[in-house]
Amino acid sequence: MDATTDVRRQHRTLAAILCIWAIATWLAVGNALSADWPPIPQLPTAEQVSAAQSAARGAAVVAAVPLVVGLALAGRWRAHAWAIAFGMLLMFAVLGSALLLQLTNSPVAPG
Repeated sequence: MDATTDVRRQHRTLAAILCIWAIATWLAVGNALSADWPPIPQLPTAEQVSAAQSAARGAAVVAAVPLVVGLALAGRWRAHAWAIAFGMLLMFAVLGSALLLQLTNSPVAPG
């Protein structure tokens, strides 16, 4: 294999990671946002809060892990543009995950 073939394979691998990340994150965040939650004046039960927090943690992992892998590979392969892209997306994924986790903090209904 020559150097051009290696570079093309590396770019395809990084692009595949990015596509898989986008689809998986879309599905995980959608699942987290569709958690069973009562209307605004009512407090959620402990089970509802636990389920929402679990879904939010899962979405946070799905949003961050592929980007960390892509960032590590881009750094190893010295693909600077890809590293910048993965780093920026990782920053927004961490901030979005923190917001999603913060939304699940709620007082619990008595009983």
